[in-house]
Amino acid sequence: MSQPPEPAAGVIHDIGYRHYDGPRLGRGHAVLALYVHSLRGVFGLGRPARSKVVPFGLLAIICAPAVISAAIAALTSLQLIAYTTYAYYLQLVIMLFVAAQAPQLITTDLRFRVLPLYFSRPLERDDYVWAKLAALASGLLIVLVAPMLIIYAAALLGHVHSVQEAWSDTQRFLTGVAGAAVSAVLLAALGLAIAALTRVRAFAIVAIIGVYLVTSSVVGIIQGVAHGTSIASIAGLFTPFQLLDWFQAWAFGVRPAVPPGPGSAGPLYGLVTVALTAAAVGVLLLRYRRAQT
Repeated sequence: MSQPPEPAAGVIHDIGYRHYDGPRLGRGHAVLALYVHSLRGVFGLGRPARSKVVPFGLLAIICAPAVISAAIAALTSLQLIAYTTYAYYLQLVIMLFVAAQAPQLITTDLRFRVLPLYFSRPLERDDYVWAKLAALASGLLIVLVAPMLIIYAAALLGHVHSVQEAWSDTQRFLTGVAGAAVSAVLLAALGLAIAALTRVRAFAIVAIIGVYLVTSSVVGIIQGVAHGTSIASIAGLFTPFQLLDWFQAWAFGVRPAVPPGPGSAGPLYGLVTVALTAAAVGVLLLRYRRAQT
């Protein structure tokens, strides 16, 4: 009988790969890298030109009233737009920015099932959520503060005639930045929490805009019918921009965009702002702790 042929011996080919012997940067560096990558993604940086059209186009629209206000104030004695009310007047464009960029950050990862690449060591699931939330909040803060900087520069150049006036306007500017920071965190948390509920980007965009339009319309109707009553003062809790507007009026003692302000319900607006932010973050953390990888 003939013997079966012996199997060929295996051969290991050296194709030039080298072992990495450098430092292991660890979990903190992984979170920072994801944050920077996501923040760049908010503005379409590092992506094709079409990815930059929406964020930078909306940023230009948001800054346009500040530029116009600065030009008018330079030629006349009219006052510039108040720092703390600017976001309220541009709320629709700001929500379009959130609706466009929040799904961009997370729905693609869910849809194409690349979360295992992120959740491999040392990055944890909660790290992913915090990095994405910090990136969108930072992007929103840039969008909200950019027109304030234009107004601040115009005030210093045209309306300030003494050190005391400069310091007074600086305080108002810093108050506006503080309000913008609170707004950025809340809007980013809400946008990401809604977007995380679906893998389809179009559905996430529609859901974010829909929640904003429905709450704003319903609250507007209620306040129009119940004007001057306690119901009208509490209704503002259920739409994000009036919640933030009256929160700033209570927390910073500034004039609200929607008079008369929260009045005795001010502490309630502060409590709901914190609770709503915490609830949205909690939804995100729970969503990704249960996400299949």
